[in-house]
Amino acid sequence: MRTALFITIFTLLSGFATAQTSDYKVYRKQNQHPTCTVLDSTIVNDVLSELLTLDTTPFTSNLDVYYKDLGLAYYQVYLSRKDTALLRSSIEAYLKIKVPTDADYWNMMHIHCILGECQKGAYYLRLYRAATPVELQTPKEEEILRIQHNCQIASQLHIDIQTFEQNGVKKAAAMASHGPKSKYSAFKRRFDYIILNTPKIHAADQVEARKKLFALYPDTLELKAEYLRLLFMDSTLSTNLLSMMNAIDQKEDRQQKTQFSEEEFFQVASRFFYIDSILSDASFQTHICIGINGVNQTKDQKDLTLLAAFSYEAIFSDFDREASLIDQVFEKHKQELEQKMKSGEINKTDIEALRKDLYARMAQDIVFQKVLLVAYHQNKANLAFKLKPNNAYVFHLIPSVKDNIYGISLGPIGSEAICNAIKLRRTHGINIQLIGQGFFIPMNRKEFAFEQIFLPLDSLFFTTQNARSLHNGLLLSTFGTYTDFSNGIVLSVGCSFGRKVNGLAVNLFANKYYVANGVELGIQNQAHKVNGLQVGLFNRCVELNGLQIGLWNVNEKRKLPLVNW
Repeated sequence: MRTALFITIFTLLSGFATAQTSDYKVYRKQNQHPTCTVLDSTIVNDVLSELLTLDTTPFTSNLDVYYKDLGLAYYQVYLSRKDTALLRSSIEAYLKIKVPTDADYWNMMHIHCILGECQKGAYYLRLYRAATPVELQTPKEEEILRIQHNCQIASQLHIDIQTFEQNGVKKAAAMASHGPKSKYSAFKRRFDYIILNTPKIHAADQVEARKKLFALYPDTLELKAEYLRLLFMDSTLSTNLLSMMNAIDQKEDRQQKTQFSEEEFFQVASRFFYIDSILSDASFQTHICIGINGVNQTKDQKDLTLLAAFSYEAIFSDFDREASLIDQVFEKHKQELEQKMKSGEINKTDIEALRKDLYARMAQDIVFQKVLLVAYHQNKANLAFKLKPNNAYVFHLIPSVKDNIYGISLGPIGSEAICNAIKLRRTHGINIQLIGQGFFIPMNRKEFAFEQIFLPLDSLFFTTQNARSLHNGLLLSTFGTYTDFSNGIVLSVGCSFGRKVNGLAVNLFANKYYVANGVELGIQNQAHKVNGLQVGLFNRCVELNGLQIGLWNVNEKRKLPLVNW
């Protein structure tokens, strides 16, 4: 059958070559030529071979059709061989067409996208759209989107091949990584984590598949092309890469982002500190890397891949610093565990128990948590996930580490009293502090002296950075408050202090705010800047946009009794 098929093709092509005409289309009708239908690989190889050996000098008409056939033939052979050099040759053939059609632009776009050349693909897509009526473009929009996505993915992948000798035989292994020319190179670590961890071909049970892949050596072009094809077709890899790219480009709908809790974040990050062996001297060896970690052993049923990729990035970004806080935290817990092993307090043969202990220590460490959360807040606009706020509703006791309390907050003092908390805590509604930290203000007159509020108003002190608390609504206390930012009404019989108040602050003894927008009412009022009114026996500020009413009033312009401005 194969011999008969070959004789038929040979006869047709021989007739094609010997016929006498100057019109390529006439010859084309009489002979085998590339089509869009699926063909046997033998046929497409023979067609390409005959097209390449054909003498085109006699043709004076429709030579563009020849180059279309040649470009398509190269592409069809690529489909069976997966050699990207064939795609380069296909492009060269299409570029020789003097009057390209919309179909030619479409094919050029498609081929460039397969090669990961997204900019060139976009260029030919624009030409295709310009040359094609809108009603004919619409049915292809879904395919265009798929091709563009595939192009984006291919452009992020890079294959390195390492050769080695085994039993006198030269072999090769290959490894995928993030493309060095990618526009997302600033986020290389999170991309490398996804590229190395998610593809099926990298799974532990795919040893034979990898051997088959690496056996393509010494044909490195074929090895790279096949490896890229496997990665290219991996839906899990594609989904994660596209999610990250869209987030960085800020194309993601914020409401559609996957949500994780802070606890999940800390748990996943802690599992990069993986104990792989216990040494004879009661110490242990760890790996902190992409491939060897305990992330997959978490009990969470969610897909934690995106969270793990960023955790890896955050950890190693901190390691890059001259004084790494995470490294210090890890060494502290490592030494404590090793000491317990040596004393016999911990069974040094139970590596699983030791791993769990180290994971728990890292996940619960305040410094470790703070580094991770700072990294998250610096990058949250470019992440494909978001952390769920830790909120409370209706009623909650304070002080609290909750991100937000909506309703009534009740306790002896405010949440700013938790000094080692790693984020701003907010209350919305009624905040009742039975004692309040204003009790301590008269005890430390030096810290709360007026001279302490001469900071320039463009200082970071006036942002929420490093602030502990913010309240919106009614803030009540007995001895006063120590809330960084107050929006609403502040009432006490003592002293209240803060960076900024927007609204009304009524404290019988004293108000002290760096910025007061509204009214300060008390025996003594102090501020760096007042936009509004100070009413009391003694009023003092540096900058005043408003009035001071009291026994003695001081601002940068003048000192006056009763009224100053």
